[in-house]
Amino acid sequence: MRETYQSAVQEVYQNLPAEIRKSTEVRRAINLSEAMHGRNYVRFFSVVRRADTPYLVCCLAHQHFPRMRRHAIYTMVEMRDKRSAIPEPLPELARIMGFSNVQDTVEWLLIKGVPADEKGAHIYKANLPEPKTWSEVELADVRKVDFITSRMPLDPGDVVGLPITHDFVRPSAAPGGGAPAPTRTPVDSAAAAARVAANAAATAEQSAERKKEREAAAAAASAAAAVAAAKAAKEREAADAVKAAQARERAAADEASRKKEGAAQVVKAELAVSRGRKSLEQGDASAALASAKEAEGVLSDASRGVA
Repeated sequence: MRETYQSAVQEVYQNLPAEIRKSTEVRRAINLSEAMHGRNYVRFFSVVRRADTPYLVCCLAHQHFPRMRRHAIYTMVEMRDKRSAIPEPLPELARIMGFSNVQDTVEWLLIKGVPADEKGAHIYKANLPEPKTWSEVELADVRKVDFITSRMPLDPGDVVGLPITHDFVRPSAAPGGGAPAPTRTPVDSAAAAARVAANAAATAEQSAERKKEREAAAAAASAAAAVAAAKAAKEREAADAVKAAQARERAAADEASRKKEGAAQVVKAELAVSRGRKSLEQGDASAALASAKEAEGVLSDASRGVA
């Protein structure tokens, strides 16, 4: 499969014009392709780490980091002498395996079964799984690396690199009905930059409008919530006032009932006293005593009811 791919790449490469084949971009792409398919991890990560490698190329190469690291660790295990107990320096492993720092390197090595500590990586003690057992999830575990994210342009339009100075248009037919001859139309770089700036301004304006709409919607929702809360508070206050009025009304009714009952008891006591006075006048002491006790009991009941 690799031979077929490389043959296809070479065929495309040979069909390119000489000035394109000699360009830095094409040489860099061929270099990366040969490093990947030759499993030359040192060369691969060296090209990616170069300061002149564009951010977009680094992003495209980033997806191949897990496979190249797998090639690297298996190659080192095969090359290291089992009898050698010299640990590999972690900073060097981080550099040649495309990690941001030593900490990320150690974490990856331990997950893959390679012991590592402050002395370095003990490749000779590695207990690696079979290469075919690596899952697609493991091979897709692409973590961010500082030497790529640090190259991210501030302007998204700068991701593609230098501004385009020419634009290919549809070939026009050659005189006499022959094969169409490709033509090029120069593009005004200033106009292209102006279009990019206009698009950026329009995007910023749309973002600002969407932000204002979100803020207005949030303010409206907040106002509606405040109105609903105030209404609920007034309703609770009115309900509490009604309950208090009902309680006072019940208390007044109870008080009036107690007073009415007390007045009736007083009248009843007065009648008992009147009967007792008549019994005394008639010389019936026992009847007078009974009337007095009755009056006393009625007055006692009346006092308890009022209390």
